[in-house]
Amino acid sequence: MKSPIHPVLVSLLLCCLLSGAALGGEVPVYRFLHTNRGGHLYTISAAERDNIINHLPQYAFEGIKFSVQANAENGSTAVYRFFNIHTGIHLYTISEVERDAVMQMPQYNYEGVKFYVYAQEVAGSAAVYRFFNHVRGGHLYTISEIERDSLMDSPQWNYEGIKFYVLDYRFSGGDLFAIDPIVGKLLSVPATGPDGFQQGSPDSEACRMATEGPRFTHLLTRNILAMETEVTRRMWADLQALQPSLPDDPSHRGHSPTLYHPVQMITWYEAVLYANLLSIAQGLAPCYYADASFTTPIDASNYDNTNDIHCNFDGSGYRLPTEGEWEYVCRAGTTSPFSVQEPAYGAASCETCSVGLLPALESVCVFCMFNDVGSAPAGGLEPNPWNMHDVHGNVWEWCWDRWESVYPVDMAVDYTGPPAGWGRVIRGGGWSSYAAGCRSANRNSNAPTGVAYILGFRLVRTVP
Repeated sequence: MKSPIHPVLVSLLLCCLLSGAALGGEVPVYRFLHTNRGGHLYTISAAERDNIINHLPQYAFEGIKFSVQANAENGSTAVYRFFNIHTGIHLYTISEVERDAVMQMPQYNYEGVKFYVYAQEVAGSAAVYRFFNHVRGGHLYTISEIERDSLMDSPQWNYEGIKFYVLDYRFSGGDLFAIDPIVGKLLSVPATGPDGFQQGSPDSEACRMATEGPRFTHLLTRNILAMETEVTRRMWADLQALQPSLPDDPSHRGHSPTLYHPVQMITWYEAVLYANLLSIAQGLAPCYYADASFTTPIDASNYDNTNDIHCNFDGSGYRLPTEGEWEYVCRAGTTSPFSVQEPAYGAASCETCSVGLLPALESVCVFCMFNDVGSAPAGGLEPNPWNMHDVHGNVWEWCWDRWESVYPVDMAVDYTGPPAGWGRVIRGGGWSSYAAGCRSANRNSNAPTGVAYILGFRLVRTVP
């Protein structure tokens, strides 16, 4: 007799079935590594993904690896998933012969059809290579030829060939792409495509500033990952534990009383240093350098008051967003004053702190309506359409760009601001701001050496 499935796995299976029923078309696949056994678990269910992340510590989230079909369409075929109750490892197959044979093995529990792939190569597809670990008794799957070749050189892995074909992942806004052990969830933000997006505010927007124009078409060519929240005091402390050259957290404790509140009182230079030290800690190439040839990285010895800092925007490491990237992330496909529709916003309400006057905005934004004494814990309110928290309010956020009071005319590609200037751009508004100051298009600046109780940052990464 087969052993019963663990109760947590039962709940995960139900979550997958319920959420998967609503899915359709091409969807991302999330990969987990069983850290004790070395096998993989794949799911297209965000509910199952989150349950595994929150309740099964033996699984390490490895991010989005490829895309599949949620339903049988476009010539795709079903993938059958099994759970080995002895090893805790999953097995995936499209073969009905193998499926029926595995169903007769008492150590395997059948978990159903989980997604749909291709039996043969199609346009835009990648082969999935399957390996069996004869020491631990589990399977591993990869589309990476580098990972495949490495496993072939390991005596404990037996190569079982190409088992099916999947689709290359197409970036879409707000997918959970990876989890950094220090700064948490990283969400995908696709390049804009040839049509770009409209940066700035229209002349008709209530309480707009002249510096928010002229509105222009901005083409962003890089896919990026963006932090789900602003950098918190906990994130600062965790990095300092690994990188002792990071200065002590300068946050005013009265305005950010717990480790879950955003850091503030951060200079632009300190944000740059944090980004480089985080990149090094995670084995990524730093983005910031003291020279244009990218040979001398910014570190604790040369970051402070260094006017000549250069950014390798194509590097793999962490960096501040450009102003255009920041607004694109904030808007998340919207064109209204905020990333949430707030019909009550207008000239009569743009400079108010009255509770209940702007209920939609209050659901996503920590501004003066809440209080005028300090920030709130990061991520405490609802996110924008791409699952980013606190893009409106809480603390202002540093950007890369130098300040300029007018935008480019008509169109720009990957605009990073003027080559020289006094200040650096800050965005998003803060806990003491009126609603107008928290709009998607609102912009301001601060000296890179300047600090404020209402100023922090979040980071992004460029990815292929």
